[in-house]
Amino acid sequence: MIAAGTWRDRRVGLSSHPWSWDAGLLVNVSTMLGSVGISADTERLARSMFSPEQVPDALEIVGWYDDVQAEDVRRAVLTLSKGDVDALLHLVVAAVTDFRDVLMWASQPEPTPEERAAAWARSQEMVREYERARRRYLEAKYGIKGAEQIERSNKKLFGKPSPSDPGPGPG
Repeated sequence: MIAAGTWRDRRVGLSSHPWSWDAGLLVNVSTMLGSVGISADTERLARSMFSPEQVPDALEIVGWYDDVQAEDVRRAVLTLSKGDVDALLHLVVAAVTDFRDVLMWASQPEPTPEERAAAWARSQEMVREYERARRRYLEAKYGIKGAEQIERSNKKLFGKPSPSDPGPGPG
């Protein structure tokens, strides 16, 4: 997680210590807001989602997107970030790459726990089917003993459990 001010200090290079603030960096938030053209509605949304010490960072990050449908995209990234500055940063990068992705994500409803569980179960079944197909391939190519030897060797080399193990579940 980005601590308040850390990304800015590194970007601007004004601080001698990587976790300290430069006193003059956020002198006038209103000047910053006017310079990037953030609307009052977007500012209110940011203030409702982020802690007071994170608001200047969040507003500056949101202000980095100044392209097509800027206010719609800014509101979308704020909403999708759910008050997480790291997520906000990634969402703004995604918006700069293709703003339509962010608008589409914001238009989709949040999946229910049942939908998440069903998606998890489908993905686990796909992994199990892949492993069965891989095992059939290895047996056809190297025989049963050869396939078992390859599996043992892979487990010894990589030490990872089989992808078909249930794991921690959706989350």
